[in-house]
Amino acid sequence: MKISVSVKVALFILAAAMAFIGMVTLSGYNNVLDSLCKAAGESNVVMARLLANSISETIARETDNGKASVGNAVFDEAAKSWVLPLTVPEKNEASEAAPGYGASIDIATLCKPLENFKTGNTGVAALVDERVYLICYPGAKMFANKFCEYSELQKILRSRSGWARVDSAYLHDKGAIASFAAVESKILARSGMVWRVFIVQNSGEVLAPARAFVRNMLILAAIIILLTAAEGFGFGRIFARPIKAMVEGVKKLGAGDLDFRVKPVKTGDEMETFMTSFDKMADKVKDLVRDTSKEKSELEKKEKDFIKFEGMKTDFTHALCSLSANADALKREVRSAMDEKPSTLSPKDKSRLTAISDGVARLSHVIGNMMDLAKIDTCRMDLQRKNIDIREILKPLIFSFEPKIREKGLNLKTTLPKEAANVYVDPDRIGKALNTLIDNAMKFTDKGGIEIEIKDKKTEVEVAVSDTGTGIPSTSIYKIFERSSYAAPGASSKAGGHSFNLVLANEIIQIHGGRIWAESTPGKLTKFTFLLPKGKA
Repeated sequence: MKISVSVKVALFILAAAMAFIGMVTLSGYNNVLDSLCKAAGESNVVMARLLANSISETIARETDNGKASVGNAVFDEAAKSWVLPLTVPEKNEASEAAPGYGASIDIATLCKPLENFKTGNTGVAALVDERVYLICYPGAKMFANKFCEYSELQKILRSRSGWARVDSAYLHDKGAIASFAAVESKILARSGMVWRVFIVQNSGEVLAPARAFVRNMLILAAIIILLTAAEGFGFGRIFARPIKAMVEGVKKLGAGDLDFRVKPVKTGDEMETFMTSFDKMADKVKDLVRDTSKEKSELEKKEKDFIKFEGMKTDFTHALCSLSANADALKREVRSAMDEKPSTLSPKDKSRLTAISDGVARLSHVIGNMMDLAKIDTCRMDLQRKNIDIREILKPLIFSFEPKIREKGLNLKTTLPKEAANVYVDPDRIGKALNTLIDNAMKFTDKGGIEIEIKDKKTEVEVAVSDTGTGIPSTSIYKIFERSSYAAPGASSKAGGHSFNLVLANEIIQIHGGRIWAESTPGKLTKFTFLLPKGKA
């Protein structure tokens, strides 16, 4: 069978046209897919940062800008919800300050902005903790499911742009685009919690316009090739225009040109809809960037103020070290003077030297406490943690205080669990905090007695020190652990201040992951209670 030259030429033109259109479609397709993923990923990163900032601001507001500390999330059986426990002042019916026992932040309240968030048909927001467990996700129980495998999480976190394509995530088994932003909260960080906001969107939805466009292109190309190869090339250029416009738009937006718009081409299909949505998204991104820039400038100012404050704190710590060394040297000199020639000293001189020695000892104790507080502030306190029965920490304290308590004519009652109540703590630090509570109870109780009670709970150990002393006024009890209101060392709480040691005790309990609060009915009962996470049995 002979084929005419005209047929051969027609077949050659047809084959060339098909090859050309195929090359143009395939080479442009991958670029478009990457551009669409980048546009969706970067825009969702901006949204994630705004949601993360909202959560951080809510936590700061609920904790009165960090005056209260949060504990690890627990399930509140009464409210049937997950909460972050904290200690905050509450108000009673008389609008007087009352102890904040049981105060907490409902995690569902923090998650409300995420629950209402939606981008596209499949894009949702998730709040994930440091263990990759879902705190908030539509249709998922809190802390019951993992957001993704650890390897997938590392893939996302290693991305410098804040987003990545993952093979699977919770309820997204066919691939997704995951964008994230960390919840920048020093309050959470102080409790060892790391929360991140993720925005997850199915890859199929993001890439659907490009795929629909390619499908339409192939259909049109087949029709065009059947008509003429030349017309196919012309139509190919016409229908490639929306793709080029989108690519150019993504590049401009990525380069920071927030005023660029793609100006949708009227194609009557999904591409026109997508281009229109892109312009709307660009408008939103511009507004968000403007608001974010304003917030960034405010944060930078706060950061500069914080750095300045940290420098002052370091200078203060160095001064305390020098003062402590001088106090130790003075103490040695006084002791040496008393020991070398005791027979040459008159009773009056001995009394004066003894008073000086006692004063220097008290000064050394105060300086030591202030240095401990400075170490906590600069995260330099070295905790020698170990698993220990808290009764073993209490026993030497009772042995030391019992004679003094009996000497004042007071009763001492201890209620301890029969089994070991183990906690994972630094025994010396917790002993110091417990010593402060017992010493305060003895100091301000003239009649009645003191009770020390330890309770072994499911996940925590509770320690309470009660006394029948003078008590704490209701107008002062909510601020006894605040640094801004404590009395100078040596001042009496009866004079309107409270012990500096209580501030240090509060900080020690908090760095061990616990919390402390006080209750008082002046003249009848004062009770200090603190909780510590349980150790291994």
